[in-house]
Amino acid sequence: MDSERFERQYRSGLAGGSRILVIDDDELARAGIVGALGQIDHSFDVIALGFDEALTASIDGVAAAVVEAVDPTSDGDQVAGARIVQHLRHSTTDPVRIVVTCSVLQDDAVRRRMYEVGVDRYLHRGWARNRGDLRRAVLEPFAPELAVPAPVDLGAMHRLGIDVGSRVNGGVQATLAEGLVHDYAWVGPQGRDRFARRVRFNDAARLRPVTVEGLTSEHGEIVPSLRQVQRFFSWAARVVDCPPRPGRQSEYRPAQQVRMGTSEIAARLAHPSRSMDRAAVPVGRRALRPVQDDVSDDAQEVVS
Repeated sequence: MDSERFERQYRSGLAGGSRILVIDDDELARAGIVGALGQIDHSFDVIALGFDEALTASIDGVAAAVVEAVDPTSDGDQVAGARIVQHLRHSTTDPVRIVVTCSVLQDDAVRRRMYEVGVDRYLHRGWARNRGDLRRAVLEPFAPELAVPAPVDLGAMHRLGIDVGSRVNGGVQATLAEGLVHDYAWVGPQGRDRFARRVRFNDAARLRPVTVEGLTSEHGEIVPSLRQVQRFFSWAARVVDCPPRPGRQSEYRPAQQVRMGTSEIAARLAHPSRSMDRAAVPVGRRALRPVQDDVSDDAQEVVS
């Protein structure tokens, strides 16, 4: 390596490597950032990767990575950048500067998950098109104003049982691994098997068992109910105002609103408990139809 190139890398605080990764499944956005970085500084080799490629690529010699936080085409976890950043952190002991770009900066779930995995800088996707902002985010040694901001709606997190010791990324991965959330017509595991899955889920997530209002359950549940897991997953893995791109249709469909006639409204008012168990439960981002009520989760498992 020539001395001038090394000096530029040293001044940027990235002397530990010679490569910068740009990781995004959107080919057009990825090409734009690669082109901008190539014009800003010729001291680094800029490499473009998709999400799947990034999980298998070599991390040797990587000085920095620009990672898109959100993948709206995903049928599972739409905050795909969290898994990429976690992979980068665990694959090398070298200090890799990780810059996350995101079009939904105000999303509290994205903020919490990026903070958990150790993102260095948090940049709006639109700002990444500006060479000055991109240069500051990737190449400047100090940029404290680009640190990951704290979540704003702490009340929503409290109602989900999330506190300081919770691990949101671990909870999302455990939800998918244990098969605890599917579309709203899903029935899923029953009895002791379901309880064991919920125990393993909470070993990873560390949530407080709470009701939909965020209160401690009167029935003394020791792990989150299936309904709480569903609410948690919808908050943590489904991004606000982020519809799937054309050509992909998510299996997580919002519950359809049904227009009721006068007679049906009267019947539901007369028997509220009978109507509530089949109603769609609002879960913040998307409505998933609950499998059963919080109260009956452990009761049925004990019986079985």
